[in-house]
Amino acid sequence: YAPTAALRYKTRLDSFLSFVGDNTPMTDITGDYIIDFHRHMEAEGYSRTTIAYSANILKNFYEFWSGRGIHTVNPKEIRIIRYTAPQKEGVSEADFKQMVSVLQEGFFSSLQRKLALYMLYDTGMRVSELCELNISDLQDTSVAGMRCAVVRRRKTFRYNTVVWGSETNRLLNLYLGLRFCMEDVETDALFTTFKSKNKHIPPRTVERWVKETAQKAGIERKISPHCFRHAKAHSILNKSGNVRDVQAILGHSNPQSSFNYLQVNKERFMEIAREYVEITEPVKVAA
Repeated sequence: YAPTAALRYKTRLDSFLSFVGDNTPMTDITGDYIIDFHRHMEAEGYSRTTIAYSANILKNFYEFWSGRGIHTVNPKEIRIIRYTAPQKEGVSEADFKQMVSVLQEGFFSSLQRKLALYMLYDTGMRVSELCELNISDLQDTSVAGMRCAVVRRRKTFRYNTVVWGSETNRLLNLYLGLRFCMEDVETDALFTTFKSKNKHIPPRTVERWVKETAQKAGIERKISPHCFRHAKAHSILNKSGNVRDVQAILGHSNPQSSFNYLQVNKERFMEIAREYVEITEPVKVAA
């Protein structure tokens, strides 16, 4: 699992441990404890999504120990509650243009943010993959105006190629020109910060960039770096791409992840559905 996933697992397991009591032996914990714990979460105002996530963590936890011969709660008895997952909204083209318009290229910090937004929007890569990019990862392509980089996918740990267009490439060349003029920066990392000039930029910083830029652009709804990934998937489908194209470009290991985007992309869904329904002209009734 990714380090962030491990931290989230530990947070939920610590909450459960605090609820049942630090000194309670694991062998004394029954399924009733788990039921009471999630009822307590519900009373505290946690969403059904969070409760389902907690139940899944506990299910995995007991499967782990069951496989090592410690049998207390049967993991098969832990049922995940049903919930309505929130729709995955992407950044619209209008939102994106509005955001990048407030970032001036004459200032290095502003140019850095603008390049990061363009790369997220153009490639659909995860924010962690963007932060781990090195200058040595950048490659030229045989197509004029296009450039690419090899990234390691965080979920599959496989290497894939991400591609971007001419405007992103223009910003990248401008940014690298300024970077190479900064003699005090000696690192292969593409994105760095002033505080840690020789280290990769953390995802939290990019999240803050996106939030601040959206606010500056007058966008009221919450926008995260992952919204750019959704926008890329919708863009592929709206341009007559298929689910397989989404899977290839976004680097999904599970095709179901790509199918989820088809369900929330209304334009593409209606286009496909139209091919399989009978549409007739309304019958005119004589007066």
